Amino acid sequence: RFDAVSITLYGGLRFEPVARRWDEAWQAALLRHHAYAHLVPHRAETLPMRVDDVQLLNTSLLYDVAGVPVDLQLPGANHYWGTLIPFLRCCKATFGKPRRPCGPVTHPRKLLPAAPKGKAKTTGTHSTLPLPEGLWGPTERGHGGGAPGERHTWRQKMLRAWSGATAAPFALDEDAAHAAMTRWVQGEGLHHYDAHRSRVDIETAVSRLSPCLKWGTLAPTALYWAVEDERRGVPDKDFAAVFSRRLFWRDLAYFQLHCFPEMHTASVRGHYEDTIWEDPDTDPDAKEKLRRLCFGKTGYALVDAGMRELQETGWMQQNVRMVVASFLTEYLGMHWVHGFRLFHDTLVDADLAINAMMWQNAGRSGVDQWNFVLNPTNGGTRDPQGTYTRRWCPELTATPMHSLFRAQPHALVQDLEGARVLTLERVRYMRARALRHIDGGGIDLLRLPNGGVFRVFTRRELRELERVGHVAIKDKVVDVVRLVDGRPHAAPGAGAGARLDTLAGGKKKEKAKEPLFKKKKKSRVQ
Repeated sequence: RFDAVSITLYGGLRFEPVARRWDEAWQAALLRHHAYAHLVPHRAETLPMRVDDVQLLNTSLLYDVAGVPVDLQLPGANHYWGTLIPFLRCCKATFGKPRRPCGPVTHPRKLLPAAPKGKAKTTGTHSTLPLPEGLWGPTERGHGGGAPGERHTWRQKMLRAWSGATAAPFALDEDAAHAAMTRWVQGEGLHHYDAHRSRVDIETAVSRLSPCLKWGTLAPTALYWAVEDERRGVPDKDFAAVFSRRLFWRDLAYFQLHCFPEMHTASVRGHYEDTIWEDPDTDPDAKEKLRRLCFGKTGYALVDAGMRELQETGWMQQNVRMVVASFLTEYLGMHWVHGFRLFHDTLVDADLAINAMMWQNAGRSGVDQWNFVLNPTNGGTRDPQGTYTRRWCPELTATPMHSLFRAQPHALVQDLEGARVLTLERVRYMRARALRHIDGGGIDLLRLPNGGVFRVFTRRELRELERVGHVAIKDKVVDVVRLVDGRPHAAPGAGAGARLDTLAGGKKKEKAKEPLFKKKKKSRVQ
């Protein structure tokens, strides 16, 4: 027999706020109770161990974003805060290049639970520890729309999609993840990434390694250095530069989540919460539209193909995700949080920070709002032959290419331009009532956790508006919303526009030609 050996446990540090609290609670519990376990070495006997130290290390990001200066070392508040390039420069100036992995990692030896003489509380797992109260969050059911008895079916669908067999375990273990990375980096994937990254009909157009990064079977530093090593052998200095930068988007998302821990539930630009949205929680018509979006029945082929693929496999290519996000926020006029919840519940690579950042930017309330809108009818460049779309929408097999991506007769939105104009005017109306959050050039201002106030990128079409009472609405939308005495009112039979009167009041009508933004030396944010 052996005396207990003092050991140190090492674990990966998670950066989601709730997960971080769980990890810290486990760390404290392990140290407080000096947990025992048995190590099974290559010889037959077992070796009892006592945990005397627990080290949580960064294994999921390129950098520890908690160490990034909140102001990103920007030279002044006139620079846009929170965008990729300033963040990337700040990280490299603060930390240097990401650390290179130390080499192949051998599989850890198996830890077995000890059998202590005391009556420690167990939880049905290998733990012999009394769990700290409130350690585990509530278990949530999915929102996929299935009945309780369908949970097993959902699991089988995911296994078929990712392992090719219903009874096989999840195939993407560490060995498989590293093999997939090597094939894509050294093969056609990375070498044709710049040309193919928007194509949804080419399987190798993107790496499909995001589930591996999400679940920890592949370290981001391993992927970063695999790409850097491949770049050294290519004369073109711009080779893989776009993909290499995209690896830092994950860190940027977690940096934003570190600064705004409620980013997955509340708009970073807080005044955007006052935008008038179609609300599926209170409006049966909006609820039905959201349900049809969830199951790929919108009447727009590319959107429907992406949503059906998501329901069957838990996966959707990045460009299709962006098309879906634009469709929900720009054309259905719904709050971004509904899309966030849907994706977070169904994606196999569902990542709290990245998902929240993407949906917030699509919904204009994020740090770096999108400077574009993706029309669902422009699918020809993403799926030139219609192969991807017809695979997931077999009812369109006989539809010719020239009409494949057009609105179908049963489409949720028949007038895309009119729907987008209505959404745009609702956002402009909200901004005109939140001038204290906007500088003299029409740029949104954001207060950081350290008290600093910085400008954040704002789309030009949102900067160019005038005060409440002189909102420009195109003729096709006038029948839905009209202004009376500077207050929004619903025209007869206005339908969705009737909710505009919920934000009415507060300001007198200004002169029609008075500009919204006057140049001034200082801007005030409250």
